[in-house]
Amino acid sequence: MENISLKAVIKTWILAHKVPIIISLVVLVSTGIVISEKILDITENPDFCGKNCHIMRPYYDSWSESAHNNVRCIECHYEPGLIGHLKGKINGLTQFFSYETTNSEKYTGQLSAKVTDENCLACHEKRIFSSDNNFNGVNFTHSNHPIELSCITCHSDVKHAPTIKAICSSCHESMHTKDWLVTHKTQILFMGKACTECHLQKYCDDCHASGNTTSVKVK
Repeated sequence: MENISLKAVIKTWILAHKVPIIISLVVLVSTGIVISEKILDITENPDFCGKNCHIMRPYYDSWSESAHNNVRCIECHYEPGLIGHLKGKINGLTQFFSYETTNSEKYTGQLSAKVTDENCLACHEKRIFSSDNNFNGVNFTHSNHPIELSCITCHSDVKHAPTIKAICSSCHESMHTKDWLVTHKTQILFMGKACTECHLQKYCDDCHASGNTTSVKVK
């Protein structure tokens, strides 16, 4: 009996079943593409982050109430371009699996994230640098700020909360008198202004909502 090699048998079988093999491969690849797109759609939806990780819930809630609630998380938190998208996807899924497979309670505290100017300017066109602006009664221009600053230097909270005047004083120390830190609460009360015109509500709630306060009377 003539010896027939295994390689020859496999080749003969493939040739005899060429059509069903091609159809099966097409179906398999197509199914893989559809499943991959579905997974991407699910994992890139803000609900995936906000409702699966307890540490993300405050950021998800503030995002949903912000002016950016029609912008997906990845459009700000992934670097521009295909490489940036792949890096962001790998990093995000790594964090998710770590969160799900370890003690999730270790994920506590304030989170931080780097958002590049390129991400911001993808929506907020560069024309903003050529016009003057008025922010809560303060006139300023963007043109002389990006020299040493990035967008998030001033707009660090804008993604999840409104920008506040107090951020300006981080650089512009001469905005107020030297005793402003002590006296401004009395001056603001006299002017009929609210704390939240300069500070985030959370800034007040850290003490006042917890009852950790000292009674102060203004004469």
